[in-house]
Amino acid sequence: MIKVDDWLKGLKHLCQKRRTAYSNIPPYNCGYIWASGIISFDCIGLVKSTINEPDICYKTKPAGYYVQPGQVILDTTELGILQLCSDVVWNDFRKLTPGEYLYMEGHAGIYVGDLFGKGAKVNVIECTGDWSGGVLATWIDPETGQRKDWEPGSGNRYWEAHGKLSRYISYNKKKSLNAIAREVIAGKWGTYPERKKKLEAAGYDYAKVQKKVDELLKE
Repeated sequence: MIKVDDWLKGLKHLCQKRRTAYSNIPPYNCGYIWASGIISFDCIGLVKSTINEPDICYKTKPAGYYVQPGQVILDTTELGILQLCSDVVWNDFRKLTPGEYLYMEGHAGIYVGDLFGKGAKVNVIECTGDWSGGVLATWIDPETGQRKDWEPGSGNRYWEAHGKLSRYISYNKKKSLNAIAREVIAGKWGTYPERKKKLEAAGYDYAKVQKKVDELLKE
């Protein structure tokens, strides 16, 4: 079982610190390390390889090294991974948890929340042949599920479902309603309406949080 924070940290390292490439041809789609130091995946290979062997995010040698499929997570398709997830939700992305698996027909990604910093215009890590190619950070609109990169003309595809890889990833437990309400009062979640979006994206019921805030303020 991998801690979600450790998994996301490795994915961020791949995205920011490594030279990566996209390949959908085995074995080059499963963390294959080229002599140049470039490491290649396809979209589902990124998910499977980094769960099967988290250290692949940091490995630079030996050349030719790649993660054999099926060591931990099954060697399956994008839809097959979704079917291994818990808490699967279709066509509703208002309550995403960092580390959740994102699915659309023929493609996969990982929702990372504010891993790149609050206010960053990216919240998904994926490996794609689109745009620059390789492991990159993109954006999902939680209201529509739209997938886009910050380039002109991008964003004509939509994610279809999301779910937790609970068999393999240990997700952070939610804080109590009381604890979250006190954080809201302290200003940690910003101001409305951004606060509402952040709370719902983290999986909290905004109306319940606000009710608890009102109760605490009356004490």
